[in-house]
Formats: sequence, structure tokens, C-alpha cells
Amino acid sequence: MDLKRPDHPKFRMGADGTLWLNFGAHGQEVEVASISGDGRRILTVQQVGKARIWDSESGTLVGTVCPDSPLAGTTGSYPTAEPFKVFIESAALNKDGSLALLGLNDTTAGVFRVADGVRLAVLHPPGEKPAAEWGVIRAVAYSADFSLALVGFEGRRVGVWSEDGRHPVAFLAAPSGRRLVREPFVRDTLVSSVATSSDGKSLFVGCADMSFAIWDLDSKRLVLEALEHAEETLALFDDESGFGWATSAGSIWCCSGTSAPRKVLATSEQWSEVAFGKNALLARNLSGAVSHWTFSGIRSPQFEPSGELNSRWSHRATGLGFHGLERWHFPEGGDRLVVCSESRRVALATDRQIVSARFSPTGDTIGVGGWSHSVDLWSTQDGRLIKSFATSSHVGAFAFSPDGRLIAIGELGSGGGLYSRKVLVYEVESGELVHRLEGHQWQVSEVAFSPDSRQLASLGDEIIVWNLGKLGLLQRRVAFRAQGDRVSGAIRFFADGRLLALREGIAQVFHNGRLCQSFRVPVRFETPWCLSHDERFLNVAIHQGVVRTNLSSGETKAYQAPIARPETMPPVDLAQKAGIRTGCALWRTEQGLFLHQSDGPRGWVEPLALSRVAEVLLPTEAGAAIVNLNSPPSLVGTVTFEGKLRASRVLDHCVVMVNEKGRVFQSRRTSDP
Repeated sequence: MDLKRPDHPKFRMGADGTLWLNFGAHGQEVEVASISGDGRRILTVQQVGKARIWDSESGTLVGTVCPDSPLAGTTGSYPTAEPFKVFIESAALNKDGSLALLGLNDTTAGVFRVADGVRLAVLHPPGEKPAAEWGVIRAVAYSADFSLALVGFEGRRVGVWSEDGRHPVAFLAAPSGRRLVREPFVRDTLVSSVATSSDGKSLFVGCADMSFAIWDLDSKRLVLEALEHAEETLALFDDESGFGWATSAGSIWCCSGTSAPRKVLATSEQWSEVAFGKNALLARNLSGAVSHWTFSGIRSPQFEPSGELNSRWSHRATGLGFHGLERWHFPEGGDRLVVCSESRRVALATDRQIVSARFSPTGDTIGVGGWSHSVDLWSTQDGRLIKSFATSSHVGAFAFSPDGRLIAIGELGSGGGLYSRKVLVYEVESGELVHRLEGHQWQVSEVAFSPDSRQLASLGDEIIVWNLGKLGLLQRRVAFRAQGDRVSGAIRFFADGRLLALREGIAQVFHNGRLCQSFRVPVRFETPWCLSHDERFLNVAIHQGVVRTNLSSGETKAYQAPIARPETMPPVDLAQKAGIRTGCALWRTEQGLFLHQSDGPRGWVEPLALSRVAEVLLPTEAGAAIVNLNSPPSLVGTVTFEGKLRASRVLDHCVVMVNEKGRVFQSRRTSDP
């Protein structure tokens, strides 16, 4: 894919080399669409600043709307290298298609008369100057009875106006405001789904980070706000006191025996990295501050940044770690690491961005890998750089042998693709390179020594076990090869020398190169996991929970926090049966059923709409499925459709769908198809 092509529909390369997503020349696809409540009119947006409204039966163009903005033609801090241009980000038609509710990229929405394109109202948060800055409106909709216009804004806020937008009804702001519940992505607190219940009494507001709120429209009272289900599971622990997990919103959940999980710590911080010690943990928040916490809630600040940290510092770096009970390390920004104990604090001032750090077995030294072609060995006693172990490319992983004699470094390489990457084994004391292990054709993301330090496993395009027992005599055993160009997962030796290998959806145990166990686990890319302290159980993270597998019997049990959480819609069995290829979150509440979809560049999310009788149209591999969401969800029937879904509506007498080419698909139906 050539990203420099100026006519590419999704990318634009600025003059300074900056890559902008979803900007540049468009018009190759319909990216936004809507269907009127009666199904007789269709709105499509192909040229990003122009909405066309069509008669669905005859295909006749009945109106064109071209919104304007005070920002048009200006330059400033917009995510484009060109003067501001009005983009239509979202759209909804009223019941008869005479009014178009459009969300724009200047933080406003508007109601437009279809007949002549006149703007009847500018919809924006009260007390704020409209169109003062760039910002997208991703969620606009009409209420179930089409009497109200609904607009979602940044900061978990929603505005409600009369059908024509001329009369404000309510402006509602969730108590959580702009609070983040996980590592920031793009527009986490932007409202991405908005709808009323079928009786029109309740308002559902779903955000890009998948948090949501429900409001009572009569009293303007917040009925329910749910954020905990949207938190990420950052790290797991399993020791004598129990097992559990840490979340991105600063909470710790713990299980003991077979008891239900309970929250033992709630800090209200936003964590990006967590490392567990004995009944304690280190946590780094999104601003870079580091704290030492006990499970009883005692906080000991370790580092508070005085200003903005280096913007290149990665939230995914692993700079936290413990050595027993007495010593731990943490980053002060991106290029400075501190080794701390109750009585001593030693700073290591590096000249590179730190990506990972690890204590040696004795704890007297620490290995540090960063954006460089080496792993550096530092003294934890005086902060002195002892030596560097060079590589020919960036470091993918490194590990010390349990006896402390060796350090193994797997090469990441430069960029993707299949070419030779090496595993380098150095003698720590002398700094001598003792093994140059060649065989991987993909980035080496994991290395692990056996307990006796005689074997080394490395993970790249395959898992290779190297015999280091006799210097100069190397034997190679392939544990398993990737299905494609690489293995995404993790490896670790047990105390008895068996090797645990995790890859997409599978855990396998090898002994002497032979597979002796295999079972399914919910492992995906970068899924947190850990073994129990006695190595009897494998723990794999799920959203606000953990799946625990007994490694002797293979018995698996899921432990999940007792919180509100959505269903995956459609269920896996129904999706497989009907070949359904898209979906969303489904909330079953006392106020009704609601669909929730996240954010994404225009045209990347296939929008789904719920009918008054709880039916939804879902694209399949060979058409579309009509699914009834009343519990349990069931397949009602199938209809003709092809392409990417841009809008849909289920009516009593027919179903209507629009694809990315602007093609309209209509299928007649009876009351019981």
C-alpha cells in the first residue's frame, strides 16, 4: 500500500512526513449513511462535506446538504496539513426524511432542511462557543418516536433538542466526565453511541472506551453509569494469599480458594503498568508517577514528575520490578531508572529510552534494554554502568540464566518481514560472547532459561530450544512452528524442566521436545498471564477477571468481578452458524436493550441499529441476518446484502440496508418472516 498517494481514501502524508489517518482526497466510498424512519429516504455521504438524500424506491435525488463552518478555510492545530474543510462525521434522518441531523468535525451538529439545505439549528454544548476548534461528532440520532434530536459530545456528554433542533430539552453530563479508565487511545470519552429506549423514557449514552450511562429523560436523573467493565486487566498475581488482577483504573481484585472475586484496593488512579511483589505492588500511572502500594491501601510515592515527561516514553514499557521483598526498580521518565529499597535509593542515568529492565538473580546488578543495539548491565549498589552486551539490531527480549552466569538477548531487528534474527548469549562476568544462535526468521520476542541454566528457549517464527550444556556443542529442537510467519505468545520453563508455550488461544507443555499437554486458553497478543507460586495453575487475564487452568487435570474455571458487563452480540455460536462478520456490545438493562459500538475513522465501523421489536440486521458472508435480541438471541431470517454496511433499518413491512457504494438493498417481509 502506497501511503503517499494523494488520492488514497484513508491516508494523507503531510509535507513534513506526518501520516494523517482518514484525511486527504475522498469520494471513493460512501462513508456515512442514514435511513429515514419510514424507510422511504436514504442519506449518503460520499464527498465528505456533502450529504445527498435519495428516494429509496425510485432512486431520485430529493435534496443536497452542504454544511458550512466558521472554521472553514482556516489553518491551525487540526489533524491535517491543509486548511480546515467541513467533514460530515455522522448522520440521522427524521421519520419522513424531511430533516437531516448531521454531526460535523467542528465540535457541532446541525439540523438541516432537506428540501433546500438550510441549516435550522447549530447544536453544541451550552456555555461553549460553537465551532471554536476541531473535534468530531460521532453519534447523532433521533429518539424512538422521532420527536427528539440526540447529539453525543466529548467528555461523556449528550445534548437533547426538539426534532428540528430549535428548542433545547436537556444537556446531560456523566459524573465521570473525562476520566480515563484505561490507556488512552484516541477519543476515549467521546460519545460513540446514543439512543433512547423503545418507550422514549430512557437515554443511553455509550462512549468510545465502551463506558456508558443511562439517563431518565423526564427527571434528567442519572439511572446508571458503568465504567468498571471497560477497564483493562494489566497484570496478574498468584501467591500464598490468593490470586487476582490489577486494572487500568487503579483497582486490585483478589480471590481466595474458590470464593468470588472481591475488590481489595481502589485507588482511582489511571495505571499503565503494574508489577506485583509479596502483598504489594508498584504502579505507574498515565502521567508517569510511580507509587508503591500494599494490598491494605498504604501508598508510598516513589516518583512524581515535575513537568511533562518525554513524549516518546512508551506506556507499554516494562520498567517496574521486584527482587524479593527488599528491592524494587521503577522508571523516572523514559531514560532514568531507580533501584530502591527501604533504606537506599540508587539512580541509573541512561542515555536512551528504556523499554525493559530486569534484576539479575543476585539483585546486585540490573539489565536494561532500550532503544539501542545493546543491553546494559548496571550496578544496583552505586548506579555504575558495568558493561554493555552488543547486538546488531534492536533488542526484542533478554533474560539472565538462573545461576547468573549468562545473559541471553533476542534480536528484534529493524521492521517486519522474514529475515535472519539471532539470539546472542554472553557470559556476564567477562562480557564474552559465547553463543551466536541463528535460526529465527522473525522478531525474537521472548527468551527463557531452564532452571539448571543448561537450556535456552527462544520465541520468534518458531520456538527453538537450544542445548547449552556443552560449550561449543549446540543442539536445536523445534518445539512448534508458527502457522504463518510468526508465533505470538510467551514461553517459560517449569522448575522440573518442562516448557510452557502460549500462543493464540492455546497453551502447550513440552518435555524433552515432545508435546505432553495441550489445552485452549483465552490468550491473545499481549494478554497478561502468570503461573501460580506452586506452578499448579495457569492464570490468563480476561476483561475484569481471570481464567484459571489446573495444569494437572486441565480443568478450567473463570473468575470475574461481580460488575455490570455487556453481552457479546451476536453470541459466538450464532455468529458461526449464520456466518455473521460484525457485531457490538449488547446491554440488557431494566430500561431496555441497547447496542454499543466504539469509535473509529469514518467507514471503519459498520453501524448497527436496533428496531422497536429488538431486531437487528447483521452482515454475513453471503448476505445479512435478521437477529432477534430477546433472550436468547435467535436467527429470524436472512436477506440479500453485499459489501460494507453503512446504514440499516428494520421496519414492519421490510428491511433496508445501504452499503459503501451507496447501493440500497430492500427486502419485503411479513410480520413473522
